[in-house]
Amino acid sequence: MSKNKLSIVVALGILLVYIIVNYKSVYAYWFKGEICSLEVEAKEIKLNGVVIGKFYDIDNHNFKTIKVTNNGRVDKIFLIDNEDSLLWTRIQVKDSIKKAENSLVYYLKSANKRDTIKIKYNCKN
Repeated sequence: MSKNKLSIVVALGILLVYIIVNYKSVYAYWFKGEICSLEVEAKEIKLNGVVIGKFYDIDNHNFKTIKVTNNGRVDKIFLIDNEDSLLWTRIQVKDSIKKAENSLVYYLKSANKRDTIKIKYNCKN
C-alpha cells in the first residue's frame, strides 16, 4: 500500500473513531444544527462545586465565562448568546453550583439565596 493510501486510511479511521465517541454531538450538529449540538454538550456537563470566577473571556471571542471548582478540578463554562442569560445574571462568585448529567437545570446556593435555573436552547427535538 502506498504512503498516500495509508494516510487516507488512517485519517478515515481517526474520523470514524471521533464520530463513534462523539455520536450525540455529531448527530445533533449534522442533523439538527449548531444550537442542538450545544444543548447536547451542555447536558453532558456534571457540576458540583463553587464559582471562583465570572468574566468575559476576551481571549475567547468575549464569551461569558464562569470558572468553577468541580470535584477537585477547575472547569470553565462558556455561555453564548443563544443560551438563556438568567444563569449569567444570577450567578455570583462564591455561589455553590450543582448540575446533574443529562439535565439543563442548574442549582445555585449562597448564604442569602437559592436559585433553580433551567437553560433553554430552543432546540426542536
